[in-house]
Amino acid sequence: MQDIDLSGVDPTRWAETRRRVGIIREWCAKPRHTKAEGIAAATRLGLSVGQFNRLVASWKAHGDALRISGSNRRRGASTGTTTLPAATRAAIDAAIATVGADAAFQAVRDEAARRCRDAGTPEASEGMVHYLLMRARRDGAHRARADSARLLIGHVQALLPVSDGEGGAGIPTLLLAVEEASRRVIAHRLTIHGAPSANAVDSLVNEVREGQPTDRRGEIVVAKDLATSPQEGIKHGGGPRLLASILGSHLDTLPLRHQRARPGETRRAPGQPVSLEDAHTAVSSAVDAHNLRL
Repeated sequence: MQDIDLSGVDPTRWAETRRRVGIIREWCAKPRHTKAEGIAAATRLGLSVGQFNRLVASWKAHGDALRISGSNRRRGASTGTTTLPAATRAAIDAAIATVGADAAFQAVRDEAARRCRDAGTPEASEGMVHYLLMRARRDGAHRARADSARLLIGHVQALLPVSDGEGGAGIPTLLLAVEEASRRVIAHRLTIHGAPSANAVDSLVNEVREGQPTDRRGEIVVAKDLATSPQEGIKHGGGPRLLASILGSHLDTLPLRHQRARPGETRRAPGQPVSLEDAHTAVSSAVDAHNLRL
């Protein structure tokens, strides 16, 4: 069943998609079926017989797992169309420029609201103002670090619920090595047991160093809240949000949270828990997609 192309399917739907495809493949492998078999197969998918027959026809025609997954949109696709009036966008941009991208969100929000009222244009939602502020911060940071040779090692929480194999699930921590100038992810580690260990950080540092030509090695900065063994050429700086201005709130379509992961933390992310194997696959796919778009 691992040969299914799950591109575009949310990882939290992978297990269910495999099950559904398995039922349809089992159905297609038989040339003829009784009425009772049709009802039974449709019931296993929670569908009427007519819906099931249409799903089988779609699979035969397209072989697209997304159509079988039970989700009606491609992973990362917009849930709807939101048109921001040009005057509203201009007011927000002007507010950010006036108050400064590093100012507190509330100050930017209030200035944007004032400018929208003065211009007689609808105010944007707080979410939209926050999104544009974060993008301005990221763009500004990118311009400032354009000539940087530093490599940053930090951690984020990947908001993908991962099964612990014992009936529970938690939010995994993603340890990342990122080139500051290019924003390219060089290496990564995934753990579901809270903060990364010193051994995990050391292993990532060694992997990064082995992949760098000696004459092109830049400074390696490790988030100061990560434990490491004493090593030459390693500096500690920043904290849980070391990578926030570089990666933003997502790695490709994988949502991230930039904050400290505490030992034993098992808070849940929304969605159906995935296996550790699927989590590794989802993270690797997100890293590859992120790097390809740079």
